[in-house]
Amino acid sequence: MPLGIEDYGIIGDLSTAGLIGKDGSIGWLCVPYFDSPSIFADILDAENGGTFRISLEKTTDFSQRYLEDTAIIETNMRSNDAVLSIVDFMVITADQQTSFPLKRGLFRRCLCKSGNAKIRVIFAPRYPYAKYSPKYEDSGSALKVEFKDLKFHLFFYPALNFDPQKEVFEFSLSQGEEACFFLPIGNEKLKDFHINPQLVHRIFNKIYTFWTNWIETNETGQILDFGPFERLMRRSAITLKLLQSKDTGAIVAAPTTSLPEQLRGARNWDYRFCWIRDAAFTVQALYQLGHLTEMENYLSWIKQLLKRDGAKGLQIMYGIRTEQTMEEQVLDHLEGFRSSGPVRIGNAAHLQRQLDIYGELMLAATHLSDYVGRIDLDFWEYLREICNYVSNTWRLPDNGIWEARLGERHYVYSKVMCWNALDKGIYIAKRYGFPGEVSLWKKEKDEIRKEVLEKGWSQEKQSFVQTYDSDKLDSSLLLLPLTGFIQFKDPKMLSTVESVVEELSSGFLLYRYLNEDGMPRGEAPFTLCTFWLVENLVGQGRLGEAQTLLFELSNMANHLGLFSEEFDYDWNMFLGNFPQALTHIGFVNSVSSFRRALAQKENSTRRSKLTSGDLKKNRKILNDGDSSYVFSSPQEIGKRLKDTMNILRGAFFKSESKRVAYEEMAFSPLYENYLDIAGALKRIDLSKLKDDSEKMPFWINLYNVMTIHGVISWGIKDSVKEISNFFRQVRYNIGGYIFCLDDIEHGILRRNKRPPWSIFRPFSYGDPRRAFMVEHLDPRIHFTLVCASSSCPPISIYSPQELDMQLDTAAMIFINSGGARLVRQERLLILSKIFKWYGADFGKTMEERLLFISKYFYDEQDRLFAQSDHSGYKVRYIPYDWRLNRI
Repeated sequence: MPLGIEDYGIIGDLSTAGLIGKDGSIGWLCVPYFDSPSIFADILDAENGGTFRISLEKTTDFSQRYLEDTAIIETNMRSNDAVLSIVDFMVITADQQTSFPLKRGLFRRCLCKSGNAKIRVIFAPRYPYAKYSPKYEDSGSALKVEFKDLKFHLFFYPALNFDPQKEVFEFSLSQGEEACFFLPIGNEKLKDFHINPQLVHRIFNKIYTFWTNWIETNETGQILDFGPFERLMRRSAITLKLLQSKDTGAIVAAPTTSLPEQLRGARNWDYRFCWIRDAAFTVQALYQLGHLTEMENYLSWIKQLLKRDGAKGLQIMYGIRTEQTMEEQVLDHLEGFRSSGPVRIGNAAHLQRQLDIYGELMLAATHLSDYVGRIDLDFWEYLREICNYVSNTWRLPDNGIWEARLGERHYVYSKVMCWNALDKGIYIAKRYGFPGEVSLWKKEKDEIRKEVLEKGWSQEKQSFVQTYDSDKLDSSLLLLPLTGFIQFKDPKMLSTVESVVEELSSGFLLYRYLNEDGMPRGEAPFTLCTFWLVENLVGQGRLGEAQTLLFELSNMANHLGLFSEEFDYDWNMFLGNFPQALTHIGFVNSVSSFRRALAQKENSTRRSKLTSGDLKKNRKILNDGDSSYVFSSPQEIGKRLKDTMNILRGAFFKSESKRVAYEEMAFSPLYENYLDIAGALKRIDLSKLKDDSEKMPFWINLYNVMTIHGVISWGIKDSVKEISNFFRQVRYNIGGYIFCLDDIEHGILRRNKRPPWSIFRPFSYGDPRRAFMVEHLDPRIHFTLVCASSSCPPISIYSPQELDMQLDTAAMIFINSGGARLVRQERLLILSKIFKWYGADFGKTMEERLLFISKYFYDEQDRLFAQSDHSGYKVRYIPYDWRLNRI
């Protein structure tokens, strides 16, 4: 009997992926990319699809595993005479450190572990999509394979004979002997290439190192104990990584096409494309697992689309190289998985309107914006366009998250995700002072909420419903509290969860919905939906039930830790394209929510036991501990400290309350790492800072990290004003000298000017610290030293190369986020007290100060008005906002 979907594992090279069966077959592989035609499609037609199968004569049983924390599969076969190991992996050059000439390709290494193994290898590629058989030319160590539109070689060791009629190699290996096969992808010029075990071992070690290094990467500071789910979480991370194109940043929903959602049904779709929604959810899951690079790469791909198509032209899905057309075709010559056709390539859903994609996209951007500097003004303009587009289109019907093919409707989930897009846009704009039509967005956001509560709620069912003017339920409603639209424990949400479970359950699993959708009826429960239920149980505080359900779901993973799109509960079989990103995303997010809820309970207990004395220890010199680090320059350690603190702030940003939980950082391993780095400041040589281009960014970065360090050390929640003389209390040993925050701001960066509240200069005559002062006072520094207040510019690390541009950005953000406002009709200038405390730094007269400020107004009319007529203004100062979190 052919293998089931659950009998496969995935390997890949971050451009395409193959399915490896536990019988030693390659059941699916497209070259050179995910969405290219297949050369092996055994999983879609066991007889004619094309395969590359390695088998041991008279095999009695199989076993299969991933080498831990890699995408390398080992398949073991056993007979009465021998044990054979097959290791499958693909070459990855994403790290740019490979020192061999192979850019891409698939390796299969056979090792006889015991006995005498009689091996049969069927090598029968069929291209494209099993339409044609190739011509072969055997040279003894390589097999030339030629189709009309594709030519490649199969290299092997040792020299073997190939029977072109049967498409078979047959050979024997004794204990300890190896045979190797290499199938290049996109390396047609390797005809004189030879492989040997030594080369294969060297490449294997590099690929093994690539994966084990990647899985240990933590760019977000999200450090969470996943407990009994750790192994499956790491497997999900690698699986999601395999689905992202390293060339473009696009993320495919699955590497396969037409694996059926129901045997002998009609719901067979091509998933080898990038759905905006799926990809956005994927990067959110990778964020939970500590990976920001993948999120940035994906959003860079999105930026290309928005630049080309605009928010109005944005499709729900694209090809991985931003192709806009994915014409849907049926391949009648393939019988389909277990005779469950049709086999489709392309996907007509790309023509649909699905308004929810903007909410998912803005949610992904929000996670990225949690890390200072990851969203800049340039990218913000694209996000701003999305918010304006949503403001104008949310009232339209669409096809919904499930791509129903019965016309457009007013789907509740789509409306809520439009609300979510505006909510996240407002948040990003306010957090960083970006320009935007925030008043309009607030108005439309309120209108959406009002309409959903009126038209999307069934009084009879006591539940939100799938569409307006219907009483049908939909599991996507379980996502409503995850957006912040409604609280988990709101009575409306509690009753909605109860109704969804009652109406859509099959065992412990949930269907997506049960009503007509324009296709023949029938599909299995959708695994992702049950993960959404877990998140609701966690949000409701029902942790015991959530844990039980998570264990049930974890047991549904196959022998390699992979999940399917759907699961036939009666026949215990996987259905749907595989492995599917959305299911692994659901697993990652639900486990993260559950384990975070447990950790918060534990940390709450720990904080309650922490005395004020504990918080105030090390009050004098905060970096007085020993350090294991050595840095070659002040710039190097300053950059490292600022980068680490940025990660800390992003890791502890609470999206639901829109605040950084500084009070929780003290228990983080990342904070311990920061303390270790900070201790090395005592040994640096400040004389290496040669001029202002080096001095200013170093001291600005240091001032901001010292401020946050003080906030953490004192357990401050809302404002530095909670601690008397905070800016004198926070002290560091820097290069053997003691500096407080006031010393850096007023002594170093303001060239030893008196603070507004003091009659004394920071440094007395003869103070050796005067040697480190900047040569010139730049008033823009006042907008950079604000990470202890309500505004924080979107600049990750100040650097000599970009300092002037960064200072301008900081000024624009501060001034336009409430620091200065011009009321032209009243000739009134409303200013932050920064401009009163340090007025002389910005100009000798108010006219000079207004000219300085006007350069940075976003509003062109304000800018031109102030520059052409800058005298005779009334001035009103507003209190400085010392809050750490203001959103």
